[in-house]
Amino acid sequence: MTEKRSYKIDEFSTNVDVEIERLKAQVDLFWNEEKKNYENHGLRDGLRVLECGSGPGCLILKLSQNYPGSNIHSLEIDPVLMRHQREYLKKNGIKNVELHEGSIYGNSLPEKFFDIIISRLVLEHLPDPIKALKNMRGLLNDDGRLIIVDNDFDFHLRTFPNIPELETMYKAYCRLRVDEGGNPRIGRELPVLFKNAGFADLRFGLFAAHSAFDGDTLFLKSESASISTVLMKKGYLSEEDFDNLTVNWSRMIVSKNHLFIRQLFICSGIKGKEEVREATDDDRAAATGPAEQQVEADGVSKLSPEDRTEFIRNYLHELISRTLELPGDTAIDDNESLIGLGLDSLRGVVIREKIKTQLKITLGIAQLLKADSISQISGLLVKQIGSQPSAWTDDYEEGEI
Repeated sequence: MTEKRSYKIDEFSTNVDVEIERLKAQVDLFWNEEKKNYENHGLRDGLRVLECGSGPGCLILKLSQNYPGSNIHSLEIDPVLMRHQREYLKKNGIKNVELHEGSIYGNSLPEKFFDIIISRLVLEHLPDPIKALKNMRGLLNDDGRLIIVDNDFDFHLRTFPNIPELETMYKAYCRLRVDEGGNPRIGRELPVLFKNAGFADLRFGLFAAHSAFDGDTLFLKSESASISTVLMKKGYLSEEDFDNLTVNWSRMIVSKNHLFIRQLFICSGIKGKEEVREATDDDRAAATGPAEQQVEADGVSKLSPEDRTEFIRNYLHELISRTLELPGDTAIDDNESLIGLGLDSLRGVVIREKIKTQLKITLGIAQLLKADSISQISGLLVKQIGSQPSAWTDDYEEGEI
């Protein structure tokens, strides 16, 4: 079975056996903290548990050994990894695991069956994570929980002494993964993705491995040099950066008090119930703004200077009131500055973009924040409208802020 994903072991690694050992070391490195986090997110013995994207079976082995009363299932699409998984579990005498070769996007697993689904360092490699989350959601029973552990390469492994070329390598790695359809910075996005996929009762956090507690060996095994070699061969990392990275890594290893730290993100949510609610009149009014007098597309450019000034004044009052979420009966003083009303730079961007989109006038955020009064901003807009009488009227009608 083939599908688009940014990690295929036989294409990415220069040596499959070495890469599998790296994947095993990655699980061992984090296991003590990871196990506590899984249990904080609902994992316990006696449940029906599925790991999606189980690779060579490293986590499956840990789950089967630590939760022997559970009904454990494994789902993996890569035939190379599935073959290694079968051999690995057989070698370790594991019999309480059901193996399934298939895709997160579509498989023969029973719907509404599992209590816990875990997917570890998989979502970052998929071009459609929302679809994957929704498909896993369908496999959960009504109170089941999905647990995702994933990377964000802006928070990846760091060292002391610092190695500047690591940042260069991570940027190169991210470019490769994005080009192949992945998202190596997905860790920070997990809560939003869970919400968009229909999950409830979200829990989010991160956990770390530190060489002061875990030693050097697992860190070194989990950070194989083959990754930077592949990046260089594919043209994402220059030979100079590769050489500097290798030299500085070697110097770091032999330095006194050197250290490694790496962290992973974890997010979970329960399947919950589907909630479908019809939009009310109040919802529609809140989304579109008050229904006020409609203005013809070319009408504003034909207004007298006095009427045009009054129109812009009303427009600004409505835009400011909605952006700052002022109570409906709040009277806005034209002599007040936007900062005085509580405007910050982020909401300044909202106002600037509304003006740009609806009036076809570009004001700098600094102009909005520096203005002594709303009247001053009105004057700037009226002046630009006067010099471009028909440039901005096509898209805006009052009541559409």
